Amino acid sequence: MGLRFEPGVIKRQQAAIRRWYRRLMLSDWTIVVRGVAEDELESGPNRDGQVMANYIALPQYLDGAIWLNQDSDAADDDYVAFHELRHMHYSRFKHVFAQAWDGRTKMTRDKALELLEDAIDESIKRDYKILNGEK
Repeated sequence: MGLRFEPGVIKRQQAAIRRWYRRLMLSDWTIVVRGVAEDELESGPNRDGQVMANYIALPQYLDGAIWLNQDSDAADDDYVAFHELRHMHYSRFKHVFAQAWDGRTKMTRDKALELLEDAIDESIKRDYKILNGEK
């Protein structure tokens, strides 16, 4: 578990990621952060057409990766860090959807809704802890 920066991540971006990683209580996640050129990014939050970041999350394993644009504006660092790290937290909703309709699973509508409700409930509990200052 933990946060790991690979070469290419600018110090100011590292600081923003570290700050939000702690504030959002993601210490149970393993997240690798990479700095890359914009043309290596597929999509993500953007400003005036400049793609600033992208992510991949595997919520079932509490694993993820973030790619940050090395040429992004320093004014965007805080929001981009928050945005990408929140994707880790909320990615379980996409995971439930993928489980329900992956072509192999014969999941009923009720079971899919139950899994989604569980994921929402877990997110609410985590949000409460974060907003209440608990660890």
